[in-house]
Amino acid sequence: MTPGLLLLGLAGAVLGAVAVRTYLRHEPPVRGRGFLAGLRVGVILLVLLLFWNPAVRAPMEAAGPSWYVIDGTLGMTALDREQRSPWHRVIDYVDAGESGTASLLLLDESAARALPEEALLAHEPTRPGSELADAVRSALERGASQVTVLSDLRVRDRESVTRALGRVPVRFVELAGEPRNAGILRFELPRSIESDAPVEGVIEVFGESASAADSVRVEVREEDALVFSEWLPLPPIGARERISVELPPPGGEGSVRYEAQVELEGDGFPWDDVAVAYAEVDRDPGGVVLLSLRPDWEPRFLLPVLGDATGLEERGYLSVGEGRFLPLVFEGTAAEPVEEGEVREVLERAELLVLHGISGDAPEWVAELATTSSRLLFLPADRAAADLGGLVTGPAQDGEWFVDPLVPASPVAPYLGERIQGGDRLPPLSGVLALEEAPPGPVPLVARREARGEPQAVVVFREEDGRRVATGLAQGYWRWAMRPGEHRDTYRRFWAGVSAWLVAGDPMTAAAEVRPEEPVLSPHDPVRWAAPGRAGEEVRVRIRASPASPGDEWATDTVLQVDAPGRFETSRLPSGTYEYDVEAAGEPETSLGSGRFDLLVRSLELSVPVWEPEERQELRAEGAALPAEDGRGLRTHPAPWILLLLLLCTEWVGRRRLGLR
Repeated sequence: MTPGLLLLGLAGAVLGAVAVRTYLRHEPPVRGRGFLAGLRVGVILLVLLLFWNPAVRAPMEAAGPSWYVIDGTLGMTALDREQRSPWHRVIDYVDAGESGTASLLLLDESAARALPEEALLAHEPTRPGSELADAVRSALERGASQVTVLSDLRVRDRESVTRALGRVPVRFVELAGEPRNAGILRFELPRSIESDAPVEGVIEVFGESASAADSVRVEVREEDALVFSEWLPLPPIGARERISVELPPPGGEGSVRYEAQVELEGDGFPWDDVAVAYAEVDRDPGGVVLLSLRPDWEPRFLLPVLGDATGLEERGYLSVGEGRFLPLVFEGTAAEPVEEGEVREVLERAELLVLHGISGDAPEWVAELATTSSRLLFLPADRAAADLGGLVTGPAQDGEWFVDPLVPASPVAPYLGERIQGGDRLPPLSGVLALEEAPPGPVPLVARREARGEPQAVVVFREEDGRRVATGLAQGYWRWAMRPGEHRDTYRRFWAGVSAWLVAGDPMTAAAEVRPEEPVLSPHDPVRWAAPGRAGEEVRVRIRASPASPGDEWATDTVLQVDAPGRFETSRLPSGTYEYDVEAAGEPETSLGSGRFDLLVRSLELSVPVWEPEERQELRAEGAALPAEDGRGLRTHPAPWILLLLLLCTEWVGRRRLGLR
C-alpha cells in the first residue's frame, strides 16, 4: 500500500471514530452537530491530501487512459536533407496506428487541446515555440496513467516538464531529424539615429548543419536598399556568432525600416531567417533616463515599466563611485562604466528624468537637476533630498507601512479604480518620509504604519511654473513587482498613471503619440497599442498595408476607447508591413500618431538544442518527488473529488435539517 492510501485510510478511521464517539455520548441534537463537525474535519483532511497530491496506485491502474502529447509548434516543420519534417513523422506515426486507442492532446496556437485523429491529420503547426509543461499537466489532469510525448524535443521549459512528470510513466519519441538551418537570434539598432552619422548595430546568428564547412550570408537592407553584406562560418549547434555591423548614414527621414536576413543554401526552416528593426532619424533621443546613486532593486523594475507606459526609449545609469556610472542593461553583453560627462549630457536631454536614491550630500549637478528638470520622478533617500523636491518632511520612519487599498482622488485614480485589486495584500513599504506640511498637490497613494494610525502620503504630485514633479516618499515599491499576478499589475498600473501625468501637456515629448507597443509584433495576437495619458478617451485607428498608393482604402478603420493603463487592441492582421494613422475621435484634424509597424512570424525554436536522453534522466532524478512506477498523483483520480463533493453536500443538507446556517 502506498503512503497516500495509508494516510487516506488513517484519516477515514479518525473521522469515523470521532463521529461514533460523538453520537454515543450526546443527545440527538448534539449528536447531529458533532456529526457535522466530523464531516467538516473530513473535508479539511481531504483537501490537505489533495494539496499534497501523494502517489496512489489504483487497482485497475493498467487499464487507465493513455494520452499522446503532440508538439504542434513551428519547429516541427523544419525539413531535413530528405525533405521530411518532424510533423511528417507525427502524421506517419498516428496514421500507422502506433497510437492505438490513446487520446491525442495537441499543443498549438490555442494552447493544449484534445482532438480526434482526423483533425490532427489535417492540422498545420503554427505555434512559435515549444513549452510543453502546460500540455503535460493537462494530460495528467485528465487522469492519464501513461503519457507519450511526440516532439522534436527542442523544449525551453525542461525543468517545468520534468517536475510535471513525477507521477506517471512517460515515454519520449524524438522526431527531430537533422535539419539544415541558419537563423537570426537578435538584431538590434539604436532607436534614434543621426542623418549624417553611420548606424551601428548588432546581429547574432545561430545555425545547425551536418557539415562543418558551411557558410552563411548575412544581409541588411534599409527600406529596399542593400546596405550590408558579409559571409561568415555557420556556427555549430548551440553556439552563437555575434557580429557588429556598421551601416551607412540613413537615406530617409522619420521612421526608417531595416531588415536583416540570413541565406544558407538548402535552409529547411524559413521562420528564423528574417528580423526587422525600426529607427527614428534625427529624433532627440531624450526618452526616459534614470539615475540611481544607491544600490537598490527599484531601478531594474521601474525603468522598463516607464518605458512601456510612455513609449519612450529608456536608459539607466547606476553610480559605481568616483564619478563613474554603469549603464543599466537588461539583456545582452555586460556594459562598461562611462564617465560623468557623458551621463550628464544624457540626463540634461531627458524627456522624463528619474532620480533615485538621492541624498542630501548628492553632487551639486544632481541637486540642480532635481530643482530644474521639467518632468521629474524623484525618489529621495532622506529628508534633506526631499527638500530639493520642494517637500518638508521628517526623518525616515521605520516599520511596515501598508498601502490603503482605497484610492484617493488624483490623476492616477483611473488607472487603479476605486479600490486597488488585492491592495490589502500588497507587500509593505518602508522608510516613509512623513510630510510636516500640507501636500502641495494631489496625493495618489497613502499608507499606514502596521495598517493602523493616520494615513501618510507615500507619493506626492507638485506642479509649478510649467514643471511637474512626482516625489516618492517611501522605499520598497519594487516588492510589488516581485510578485506575479495582481501585485505586479498594480505596480505597472500605478507607475503608468504617474508617468502619464508627468508627460501630459509637454510639447517636447513624443509620449503623446499613440503607437503600437512594439514596432515588430506577432500576427498570432491582436495588435496592442500604447496611448499614454489618454485613458478613457476615444481614438480613431486606421491601418493599411505598406507601401500604399494615394487613394488606397484603409483595411481597418475603427473607433476604440483607451482603457485605464493607456492601452487598447485592434484585431489580428496577416503578416506584413503596415502603416497607421490615429486621430482623436470626432476631431479628424487632431492627429495623435502615425507611422509603420511589422507583423512578422518568427520562431527561434531551432536555436534550442535537442533535449538529449541523458539530460532528461538527470533532470528527472533531481526533479521528480516519486518514481513514475509508484503510481498516479491523488488529484488525477476521480474518487477523492467525488468523495469531497459528497461530504460537502451531506454537511449542507445536515445543517439545513438542524436549522443551522
